Amino acid sequence: MGDHFGDPLALVFGAGMVVPNSVALVWPSLDQPAGEGKAIYSGVDEQALIAGTELGPRELKKMDRMAVLALFAARQAWRDAGCDDNDRAICGIISGNAVAGWTFTEPQLRKLYSSGIDDISPYLASAWFPAASQGQISIHMKLRGYAKTIATDRCAGTQAVGLAAEAISAGRGERFLAGGAEAPLTPFVEGASTSFSGSLSTLAEGAAYLVLGPAVRGRAPVAGIYAHVTTVLPEKRDERLACCLQLLDEIAQGFGTDSQAEVLVDSSSTSDRFLLAALETRPWVRRAWWVGNFVGDALAATGPIAAAALCGRYAATPDAGPAILLSIGIDFASAIAVAAAIQEQEASYVSH
Repeated sequence: MGDHFGDPLALVFGAGMVVPNSVALVWPSLDQPAGEGKAIYSGVDEQALIAGTELGPRELKKMDRMAVLALFAARQAWRDAGCDDNDRAICGIISGNAVAGWTFTEPQLRKLYSSGIDDISPYLASAWFPAASQGQISIHMKLRGYAKTIATDRCAGTQAVGLAAEAISAGRGERFLAGGAEAPLTPFVEGASTSFSGSLSTLAEGAAYLVLGPAVRGRAPVAGIYAHVTTVLPEKRDERLACCLQLLDEIAQGFGTDSQAEVLVDSSSTSDRFLLAALETRPWVRRAWWVGNFVGDALAATGPIAAAALCGRYAATPDAGPAILLSIGIDFASAIAVAAAIQEQEASYVSH
């Protein structure tokens, strides 16, 4: 990696993710052409999912499935990072979500229509709203730090990771859980999804969170977040393409002229496919590929799932090259630069 970036905004100490048991998350191998890869994560079944939340039936009945997925992934990341009770007082959470909690809400709306308000659950309001995942994680994991939910379309999860890294870099937090969760597989949401033309990937559910922080003696990071940019996109396709290319070119300059990076494009629009062809002409691009081909369309959770899988790659292959993850929504695009935690960079970061 080049020396332009210097210290990372934040280090990644652990990652957790969950996808359904029916999904095999396929990740492109470093030594294979784009489009080829191997399954690195086969998901969890329902019993393992429920057990992983560490909650009983009384609490689970108050929650939408997106919050259940979120809590599972957050606890997994917490364990992976080796966090303990001392971390709870300083750990915050920034979570991304696009469509809120429809697995809880949709049946309640049907009851409201068919039998009236007396059959509506008193937990509807707290289960449905986009910040429910963030709230449930904070409550059940007893986190006492800063908490925020991002709802900027499908790029919200990637933006959440970037904002958490920036907060750590600016000294506004010592530890963050950052990522996103989605559970959009209901008749209403799936019907709404198919009404939009140009959808590329099958709608999917999932969640992923990273544990971010500055260097900590005695804890080895697996990766670093080196840059974050979120921008408003213009409406016209050509202008959107130019905006995304400019954003990626500016981030890539930080890796130095002697480095190449992978580009992971997270979008559900066919028009954004033109970005892949344009990236192939960039000398700094090792290869560019479409995240949805391997993850599916988990909306705001797609970016964090890809980021968590990247961290898994760096943990297994520390010399793997840098990557830029770009999530493209309707009105916003958000990108983060991720690379392995190199020993020299870690030492420099600790000395500050």
